[in-house]
Amino acid sequence: MNAALSLGRLLEDGVKDIPADPSRAMELYTRAMNAGIDSALNEVARLHNIGKGVERNLSYAAKIYNRAIEEAGSVEAMRNLALLLEDGAEGVPKDPKRAVQRFYVLLKNGGC
Repeated sequence: MNAALSLGRLLEDGVKDIPADPSRAMELYTRAMNAGIDSALNEVARLHNIGKGVERNLSYAAKIYNRAIEEAGSVEAMRNLALLLEDGAEGVPKDPKRAVQRFYVLLKNGGC
């Protein structure tokens, strides 16, 4: 695992005697993503999705979730994108048909 990704995970919520610093965690996740660490893609998208450590940006989150699916086959990113598509949100049009397709792919690949 990449050091930037690991440190980001520790700083996102903090741990004993280390305060949470979600903004720094986002910087580290982005660094790991730019270094080609596939699992960092979902972390960057997730924090943009919930607006933690960065301004909430659902269209960017959807873009990075798609990248995580295409480049890394991320099941977690597929689930998160399907949830965004199911309800729609600012910058992400509601698309229940596409959400259903994503959920079927998840089921087919063992995702629950």
